[in-house]
Amino acid sequence: MIHSWFAVSSALIASSANTVTLGGDSSTFTGTVLIDATSTATIASDHALGSATVTNDGVITFGGVEIPNAISGTGTLVKTGAGIGILSGASTY
Repeated sequence: MIHSWFAVSSALIASSANTVTLGGDSSTFTGTVLIDATSTATIASDHALGSATVTNDGVITFGGVEIPNAISGTGTLVKTGAGIGILSGASTY
C-alpha cells in the first residue's frame, strides 16, 4: 500500500499488470494518476488521490470512500465491501 506519500505535483503510473493500493491522506498531491489497461488501483481512503486528475484504462476498486477526483478513460470502476462509495468528481466516463 502506498500510504500518504504524495506531497508534490508528479505522476503515479500503474502499468504492466500491477496492482496498487492507495491509502492515507495525500490531499496535497496535485499531479496525475494513470492506470493502464492491465492494471488495478484500489482506493482505500477519501484523500488517497489528493486533487489529482485520474485516467483509468484499467480497474479502480473502492469501498466506502468518496472519490472527488475527475476520472476519465475506458476502464472499469468496481465498488467493493460495505459502506457507501461516492464519486463526486466531474468524470467523463
